[in-house]
Amino acid sequence: MNTVSIISLCFSGVMMIIGVTTFIITNVRAGKKDTAEQVKAQASLKEGIFKANMKLDQLCATTNETRADIKGMTQILNEHGESIAVIKRDLETAFMRIDELRKHVEKMEGN
Repeated sequence: MNTVSIISLCFSGVMMIIGVTTFIITNVRAGKKDTAEQVKAQASLKEGIFKANMKLDQLCATTNETRADIKGMTQILNEHGESIAVIKRDLETAFMRIDELRKHVEKMEGN
């Protein structure tokens, strides 16, 4: 091997080392950049999830209030139904008495 070959070989080796080093440094920087973007994306995603959870909590609270209102209305309707049944029974009894009194009055007028 002559001197020119040795110098060419050394120069090629140094260039190869520089190329590999540049490649590694570029990939590390790109990885850090990707990591920073991923952190931003994850923060944005967490914020969206937090907002969704807040809205779901509000929806659950509203649903619970509505359920309580419906139970109260059902109870009131049941009470009204019972009252109507009592009034209906009393009304039938009153009509029976009126009919009895009418018959009695007709008997008295007929005598």
